[in-house]
Amino acid sequence: MHGCRKRLCCLEGRSHCGIFLRTFPHKQRRKKIGGLSMRSRSVSAFRRLLRCSKLTEVSRNFADRPCSSSFETFVDLRRVENSTIGMPVFTNPDMVASAAVQLAASEIDLEKLKYVDSIGVLLESLSSLPQVRIADPASMAAKMRQMVAAGNKKLLVISDFDFTLSRYANESGERLSTTHGVFDDNAARVDPELGKKFDELRMKYYPIEFDPKLTVEEKIPHMEAWWGTSHGYIVQSGFTRAMIEDFVRKSRVVLRDGASELMQSMEAVGTPLVIFSAGIGNVIEIFLRQKLGSVPRNVHFISNMILFDSNDKACAFSEPLIHTFCKNSSVIQKEASFFHQIAGRSNVILMGDSMGDIHMDVGVEKDGPTLRIGFYNGDVNDEASLDHYMAAYDIVLVHDSTMNVPQRIFDLVSK
Repeated sequence: MHGCRKRLCCLEGRSHCGIFLRTFPHKQRRKKIGGLSMRSRSVSAFRRLLRCSKLTEVSRNFADRPCSSSFETFVDLRRVENSTIGMPVFTNPDMVASAAVQLAASEIDLEKLKYVDSIGVLLESLSSLPQVRIADPASMAAKMRQMVAAGNKKLLVISDFDFTLSRYANESGERLSTTHGVFDDNAARVDPELGKKFDELRMKYYPIEFDPKLTVEEKIPHMEAWWGTSHGYIVQSGFTRAMIEDFVRKSRVVLRDGASELMQSMEAVGTPLVIFSAGIGNVIEIFLRQKLGSVPRNVHFISNMILFDSNDKACAFSEPLIHTFCKNSSVIQKEASFFHQIAGRSNVILMGDSMGDIHMDVGVEKDGPTLRIGFYNGDVNDEASLDHYMAAYDIVLVHDSTMNVPQRIFDLVSK
């Protein structure tokens, strides 16, 4: 193989990558890949990977050129554009350097490199779905490559609950309930006047929350007033824990199709799931226990929690108050010890349904990428609003009542 050059092409679906190998006499124990020095055993391991993966040799060009005096062995992953969606499966030189470092460190499972090309296949498949919008496939692919290379041990999932893990509407198009809505729906049965008060709050503040003419800063005082007043009504009512459990049982909160399976998948491989909700955490906890039998062991809540007195009556709410527009480091400080425990999980999958959800990872100790999955429940004809979501989230799911897409993404990046 003195001075030979092989050209290999990895084919899977319509995505492909070019890999070029040049082999010189192995007179040195240390070799170089992508300009980085590596141990010979790492080079051999990479060659074994090429042989066992879906690589098909399509041509051989032997060159009778003089050998390099350095007797190098290298792998050059050249950028080849995906002909269908215009997205590079590999990028050089960053991909070369990254692969070389990972191989040399012997920390990353070499089998994971076989999934890199699957990212292009998955994104092409997702892009063909009518409910999927991806503004920048190349950026999303780059984030997924980092996650695949690092594996599940570096992965953390942060998700909103209301209208993210739970459904926005039923099959008839009727809007379902949020965790606060559990009290809105049931209060009238206990006290008609209290039910009327909750209705008045919703009619006053809901339009403000989604008013495109107001800035976030202008909305915040109104959200604080809405949440604070609503929590005050709950405490003043004297609701007991048993009453709240009954409210949840009779509520119109419904999990998205496939949400329980996704949570079970995360629990099975030990991926932490942080449910970061501006709703009511007790309601979420009770709901999951009623629907799943128990709260998955990997779940951690950051939410507004009802505090109970010795008679199991609601007596206060936890601080600080969490509303739609403060789901960030301003309320995550009290969770510092938890996030310090999982500080090694530097890659985040974030799921939300509002612009207030996009910064839920702010304050988390991490230096890896955040892949943002957004559920758009608004007007499909409101192009400005949809464009706003697409600019904030890596992938937007329009009126999708399932967790099928997040499941496919999680299955790939958690391997």
